[in-house]
Amino acid sequence: MTISIRQIDPGEYGTYGQVDPSYAVASILKVVPIDGGLRGVRFVEESVAAPYRKGADSLDDAPTTWPPPTESGEFAVFLADEEGRLVGGAAVIVDPSGAFLFERRKALAGLWDLRVAPDRRRNGIGSRLLLHAAEWARSRGCTQLRIESQNVNVAGCRFYARYCTLGGIERYAYAATDASDEVMLLWYRDLR
Repeated sequence: MTISIRQIDPGEYGTYGQVDPSYAVASILKVVPIDGGLRGVRFVEESVAAPYRKGADSLDDAPTTWPPPTESGEFAVFLADEEGRLVGGAAVIVDPSGAFLFERRKALAGLWDLRVAPDRRRNGIGSRLLLHAAEWARSRGCTQLRIESQNVNVAGCRFYARYCTLGGIERYAYAATDASDEVMLLWYRDLR
């Protein structure tokens, strides 16, 4: 099957939202500090007592709301099409000004979102989208792409580990949220 990727304008962001971004959580990557973290950490995969789904779009953070009004950076959204069927998408931002998760480095891009239709996962579509977004950011002068994931997205973490380097672990990033038991993992892809 042939996959084509094209950039879309904000009028098509609702179409992008038709791809289900949710994933099953049956296990987590527990972060275990070694010697209080002085000798690093190790990850231990643990099953969860009651598997659940996570990652669905919310009303205040759906593709039709992108980019947030607090953002002035350049934002791009891409759709992946497989012979007429929408199978995935990626969103990326360069020079973000309002996203608290980005480090305010002009040469740093952020992968805002990556999604693949559940029945088309593990078929190379996510890889194509990630590399397309990275190339778009590189063509705009970025030298790194930053990606956030959570330790509850084990499949996502394994995917990003194939293309990126783990550059940060924020164990308390979500402490004030409903996801207070989750750990933020920050992945970086060198674009040079």
